[in-house]
Amino acid sequence: MSPTRIRRTGSYRFEIDWTATLGFRVDRSAETTIKREYDALVAVLYELRANGQTEILRRFAKGEIPVAALKQAKRLGRLKSDSLLADLAMLGRLWHQDTICPRRRRESHEHSVECLGVVDRLLPRMGKGETQRRYATSLAKLRRVAKTELPETATVSDLARIDWDRLFDRWPDSGSDWNHMRRAVSRLLSTLLGHPHHPTRLDIMGKIPLADEEERVPELTIAQFWELVNETPEHARPCYVVLAATGMRLGEYLRCTTEHLVPARYAIRVPGTKTKRSRRVIELGPSAWPWIEAGVPSPLQSRWMHIYWWRACVALGFGRYAQVVRNGVPQVRASRRKDGTREARPVMRYTGLRLHDLRHLTGQVATDEGATTAQVGDALGHSDYKTTARYQRRRHSRIVGQKVASALFHEQETAPREAPHATERPNAVEPPPPVPAHNDR
Repeated sequence: MSPTRIRRTGSYRFEIDWTATLGFRVDRSAETTIKREYDALVAVLYELRANGQTEILRRFAKGEIPVAALKQAKRLGRLKSDSLLADLAMLGRLWHQDTICPRRRRESHEHSVECLGVVDRLLPRMGKGETQRRYATSLAKLRRVAKTELPETATVSDLARIDWDRLFDRWPDSGSDWNHMRRAVSRLLSTLLGHPHHPTRLDIMGKIPLADEEERVPELTIAQFWELVNETPEHARPCYVVLAATGMRLGEYLRCTTEHLVPARYAIRVPGTKTKRSRRVIELGPSAWPWIEAGVPSPLQSRWMHIYWWRACVALGFGRYAQVVRNGVPQVRASRRKDGTREARPVMRYTGLRLHDLRHLTGQVATDEGATTAQVGDALGHSDYKTTARYQRRRHSRIVGQKVASALFHEQETAPREAPHATERPNAVEPPPPVPAHNDR
């Protein structure tokens, strides 16, 4: 009996019924129009069965393992390996293969197993909401920056062959951005290999350096905070007051409803979204409660909360918009006018005081008012008190700086004036003492 083809001149198709012995059948495209290659692939499947690689065949039948991965494993002589499942996972293409994507021919077609890269397949399992978006952004940036080391045809195993120190030296953004990318690669490998302590993952992560992050604690006073709040539209103000009063993450705040309010105790039951400790109860007292009732649930979605905040920060000098520049080239995008024509407009990015900085404001104000590191960490839902220690370090630096400055200026005011030394010029004029700058910003 001749093998089945998808169409007269199309690819051959596997139709192997192993239901009686293995409990499943292989019914999928062989992705080749050459009879000799098809016969070789069928021989590979029967060799896997003879070697007891039932789980490999089961996943291949479900479409989770590409045909190309089996070909590569055969060439490398790994069909009998006890770690074949991990080997096949590492041989998968990292990025989406645009050249063989069915959607190139017709938009209504679905993606195939062969065109989807490992990142495409695993991203939905790597996190939810903002976490998933952050991973997607970091991996897309890695693809763009490391396109020489990780071309379109790169496999997951190529991550072990990158000169990560060299890539770190030319990474275009901050150390925090690099560490975000590092966490995305770590989560990708953990999801792919099934365990965070897999030897292959540990080997790759050991080659990626960890960048030093600058601890972000904004220089924002309470008076400046209220100036910013008053600069936003009136209906948006409760959003920012609730974030500053509670220290909630934006995702936690947007999930809050009236069911999370406890009016008898003037408290909020925070729906934690990030860590096990993020579910907590915050008691605020009667003075803040009118703002809480006006701001929960949020009258705005995330997009407009950011837009109003950025506008207020730009208006008061706490932020600015700058054109995005990549590889020395200012970025522009085509924009449609009302008359139907298009024009090139610069791609702008906001830099400055962030909405998340209101959470840092909460931690710093609480620390300055005498709250301990453990108390602040519990209120903010930190899983590690080392994260909270930044506010104590800032407070300690402020206390030491004020004490030293007070002692120095006190000595300057009380010390008697001495006659100039003989080596000094007789007409030299002593510079006036420095005047403290009064600048709230």
